[in-house]
Amino acid sequence: MRQLGIAWAASLILTVFLWPAAAGHVPGFPGNKHGFDEAIHVDDPAKSWAFYGELHEEMEAQYYRLDVGAGDRIYLELLVPTGPSQEGFVPDAVLMGAGLDAKGRPPDYVYVPDGYTTVLIQGGMPGKATYEGFSPSSFYSVAHFEVAAPRNGTYYVAVYGTLRGGRYSLVVGYRESFSLSEWILVPVSLISVYRWEGQGIPFI
Repeated sequence: MRQLGIAWAASLILTVFLWPAAAGHVPGFPGNKHGFDEAIHVDDPAKSWAFYGELHEEMEAQYYRLDVGAGDRIYLELLVPTGPSQEGFVPDAVLMGAGLDAKGRPPDYVYVPDGYTTVLIQGGMPGKATYEGFSPSSFYSVAHFEVAAPRNGTYYVAVYGTLRGGRYSLVVGYRESFSLSEWILVPVSLISVYRWEGQGIPFI
């Protein structure tokens, strides 16, 4: 029993010290906030985040708010977990902001603020999944986009699914940075990520 406790403690220490180098993203969980007025604020959009969300049905959107300066790099990536329950789910995203070079329009059920232009980021299923060894988990990278912000201000990202709902992860930012509390809460965060992937508590 004592040896089991030592092994558990050792694995926890390794988790804390190795996770940032392996995963690179600070996890966030938007929950059931789906209205535009409930847009999830991304604190420091240059920092690398992975928001683990879910669209419960077709024609549903989830919104994120980014406050950036002119010339700042906006980096976005859209991921979906593997697994039979996700089959056929390929979400899209749209970046909204004043001064962006418009490209495409989102569906009518996605709210766009007055004066904002939109850049449609269409998802597409790649030929194979990407395996992340530390978690361990695998996912599909269905979309990637980056641009220099044309103006100071607030930009919004909406993730939506037209045909069906499903689980997705929105990656925002490119700079790996972790606060002390984020390091300490790594084990709890990983359990939440496993639950997002669809794994049951006994298996975890």
